[in-house]
Amino acid sequence: MLVTSVAVLGLLPLALRCYAHARYPGKEALWLRVKTTHSTSYVPFRYLQADVRSKMVTELAANRRGSGRVDVRRVGVVCESRRSSSEGVKLKVGPRIMSEKKV
Repeated sequence: MLVTSVAVLGLLPLALRCYAHARYPGKEALWLRVKTTHSTSYVPFRYLQADVRSKMVTELAANRRGSGRVDVRRVGVVCESRRSSSEGVKLKVGPRIMSEKKV
């Protein structure tokens, strides 16, 4: 039991660092500081001024990778229907990058 809890507690910081590196490469320390501070002035532990903290959040948002935001003008949806005798209609849906047309 003790070995398991020590292993879990030891792997948790590694997992958090891997997450931060995957989402904000090169800004892991900044992510950790934003996530572990607050802007409530009457609690001194890990206090950070609101304006400084908001600048840090803005910097992180600018460097975020894998946010799921896609330029809708360039992405279409491809649907293929396949019919088999034993099942109904299956639709295969996936993204497709549309080429820009030059006029």
